[in-house]
Amino acid sequence: MSNTQISIFGNYVLCFSKRKNIKGDVMRKICPFSGLGTRFFILMLITLFSVADMMIHTFKEQQKAATVHAHMEAMQVVRMVASDHEMLIQETRQLLEMLARLPEVRNMNAADCHQLFTQFLTKQPHYTNIAMLNLKGDIISSALPFTSTFNVAGYAFFQLVLQTGRFSVGEYSIGYITRKPIIHFGYPVKGSDGQLKAILVAAVDLAWLEKKINKVDLPPGSTLSVLDRRGIILARFPDGDKWVGEYVPESTTMKAIRTKAGEGITEGPGLDGITRLYAFKPLGDPQGVYISAGIPKEVVLAQVNHTIIHTYLELGLLLGVIFAGIWLIYHLFILRPVNSLVKMTQQLAAGNMSYRTGLTYKGEFGQLARAFDEMAAAIEMQQHKLLSLIDGLPGIVWLQKPDFTIHFANHNFRQFYGEPANRCCYEIMAGRTEPCENCPTAMVLETRSPFHWEQQFYGDRVYDIYERYFSVDGTPLVLKMGVDITEKKRTQEEMQRLDSLGLLGKMAAGIAHEVRNPLTTVRGFLQLMKGKEDSTKHKEYFQLMIDELDRANSIITEYLSLARKNKTELESNNLNTIIKDIEPLITADAIHMAKNIEVKLTDIPNLLLNRKEINQLILNLVRNGLEAMPEGGTLTVKTFKDGEQVVLAVKDQGPGIKPEVIKKLGTPFVTTKENGTGLGLAVCYGIANRHNATIDVETGPAGTTFNVRFSLF
Repeated sequence: MSNTQISIFGNYVLCFSKRKNIKGDVMRKICPFSGLGTRFFILMLITLFSVADMMIHTFKEQQKAATVHAHMEAMQVVRMVASDHEMLIQETRQLLEMLARLPEVRNMNAADCHQLFTQFLTKQPHYTNIAMLNLKGDIISSALPFTSTFNVAGYAFFQLVLQTGRFSVGEYSIGYITRKPIIHFGYPVKGSDGQLKAILVAAVDLAWLEKKINKVDLPPGSTLSVLDRRGIILARFPDGDKWVGEYVPESTTMKAIRTKAGEGITEGPGLDGITRLYAFKPLGDPQGVYISAGIPKEVVLAQVNHTIIHTYLELGLLLGVIFAGIWLIYHLFILRPVNSLVKMTQQLAAGNMSYRTGLTYKGEFGQLARAFDEMAAAIEMQQHKLLSLIDGLPGIVWLQKPDFTIHFANHNFRQFYGEPANRCCYEIMAGRTEPCENCPTAMVLETRSPFHWEQQFYGDRVYDIYERYFSVDGTPLVLKMGVDITEKKRTQEEMQRLDSLGLLGKMAAGIAHEVRNPLTTVRGFLQLMKGKEDSTKHKEYFQLMIDELDRANSIITEYLSLARKNKTELESNNLNTIIKDIEPLITADAIHMAKNIEVKLTDIPNLLLNRKEINQLILNLVRNGLEAMPEGGTLTVKTFKDGEQVVLAVKDQGPGIKPEVIKKLGTPFVTTKENGTGLGLAVCYGIANRHNATIDVETGPAGTTFNVRFSLF
């Protein structure tokens, strides 16, 4: 049994009524104001706290001022970068405006434009590419060569130029040709009639940002990042190669950007886990790209923290000398033993009987500690005896409160249902969301009398339940013990069924001779009449009657097999083949009853079967299903593989079978038919048993399904 179980049960059975008294008495003995040393100690603490409070307030103000200064420094950096970004936009606009006026561009000459763009790209190194696009977004000419078709119709800068006919600034992205973080600028190329003919595009990488960063004097450990609105890092200093392209939507900066438009400041851990003071500002469009600068908080507060530590060390040394003598005596000779005893009582109250004081047995406190330890050892021994006895019981045992929650369960209960965890009994054992109807626990709590009842729980397990009321310190509880009688019930039912089958076999054996003799005589005369010349025209009818007599004789033989104990001869057969062979017969039966047959066969492996017996089983199940349905109903016969089993399923559209009849299925002479004998299903169960197969039934208002499950191994 687990320590948790011991603790819970111990609380109720052994310690419940003593908990408050033990705890209250001990706490009163160690009242913090009862000793001179304690009072002096408290006075010194008050003085210390007053001084410390003043120092803490001063240091916080210094930290706040250092934090504000760092935020301002970071904001200056991002504003400077943002200003350079605006200058870059203006410079690019002038460049594209100049190019748009040149004849080579206005005439859209790809070769001349390529040469022109290449010359400008050489003179302007911070541009990664200059190109001209048609109105569909295809590249007409480019300073950099490209080997495959690439369309930019979906890019923001392209759509803006198409819609406005003016200069546009795109978003930062990863370049298709250069594979570097870039920003696109677009400018319209118009004809003499003022109509838009093409679009010039200039791509600028973030090299300008890196150069700018190198000129900024930031404290060690600082970072400068460019992120888009989605949280993708477009540039970062330092370790740009490591972070560019990473998706960090939950970073400190991105969380602040989502809550505040425009520029702002924030504080939190960076991507490397270091807490920084951040300032951020959009580059151009507030919905596009942001520049963020972060300064390590540890660096910002280093000087202030150094002062704090130095001051506290001095104060600590001063007060340490004063407190050392008093604290050492008080702690070693009074507080430590008393705390050990108090903790001991708390552990015992919580049900932990294995806990000991850990004190040496010297002096008055030592004698008291020995008494506590001996008491705990005695209680623990008795508790283990009790719990071992409960765990050794053959059934399930649980302790239940009036609100149906289970606070203790023995080993068998936990093994079957898992840990109770203060859940309700109806949830654990019955899979319900509310108490069971007619639950006897309420009656036990009301009458305080023991009660015994039988219940089927979750998983179709049947238990004999014994309930007893008892009270601990005024708290009503119900102790329950359940004995699993599922197998006993099943054995009893199976024995009853087998007894019925045995009785049927004896009856069949007794009358078989009397029934078979007349059948043999009738069959002989039919064969004689069949052979006469004047009966030739009725030959088919005679043969049909002979076949039916043979079938009747075969059924008698099958009934006799109910009492037979020898094994059935089995051969490798396919269930689908057997069904196909008798399909015309069962179809004819269905048509005769104005009903329908639907056969659904899937690929299944061969089984060891007795073909004759399986024929009989299928015919019995099919005819039972047909007789249970109204006219126009459909009976479905299907086969399929379910894990390591082959299943024959016969499903009807009848009204279903009553629960009280379900339990008796397979018992001879149990039938719901007006003229039935109740022997058909008994034969089916016997055939299934001889094939090591099982039959389970699913029934409801929409119909009944008989599943015959054959094991593959």
